[in-house]
Amino acid sequence: MKRFLLLCLSILVVASCQADDSGKPQFESYDGPPLTIAVVGTKPTIKEERSITFVPMDFEDLKEIDPFDFDAVFIMKKHLQKAAEREYAELYKTTDLPFFFIGSEKIPYAYYNADSTYESAPSLSNSEYAVGYYAQEDGHLHWGFGLYNQEMSQENILDVYNRMFTTISELQRKKDSSSTSLSPTIQTLKAQMKRAHASNDAC
Repeated sequence: MKRFLLLCLSILVVASCQADDSGKPQFESYDGPPLTIAVVGTKPTIKEERSITFVPMDFEDLKEIDPFDFDAVFIMKKHLQKAAEREYAELYKTTDLPFFFIGSEKIPYAYYNADSTYESAPSLSNSEYAVGYYAQEDGHLHWGFGLYNQEMSQENILDVYNRMFTTISELQRKKDSSSTSLSPTIQTLKAQMKRAHASNDAC
């Protein structure tokens, strides 16, 4: 079972840097559309403060989160054991948002499987800094984000966040693209709901 789970974990290995003449990596910065991300815990330090909005939340807030208002959810390291508690497993599988578990030593299975615990779930075989999970109608998406050369440094951590933002942006683009294939009636309803949310925020 453990081997099967590890094989099912899709690790994101796309490099986001180039080396200069000295061999020092030159990391690319996130240049996608603005993102709004819910955060359980202390918000991370990032370079893209103009493009990324973090909204603090606790686990009770997550139970009421509206996917129309956010692009993703970050759960920071100090809250991972609670995130793996049984009562939240269904939340990850039914909320139309990607969840990212920062500093996780466990594969995403630890969080979305109600019969698992943080301690009993298989550990990551690689040195990922964060893992992600998104439930689709036709299956699950898993991500793993490793540090450059497996070295813990502020620069390498910033690079991980850059890649997570790019992943979130690409997922959102695919979701938007697939929504264009919906019937006009469903598209109209979705547009009306978004306008209603915007009006409520304005009030």
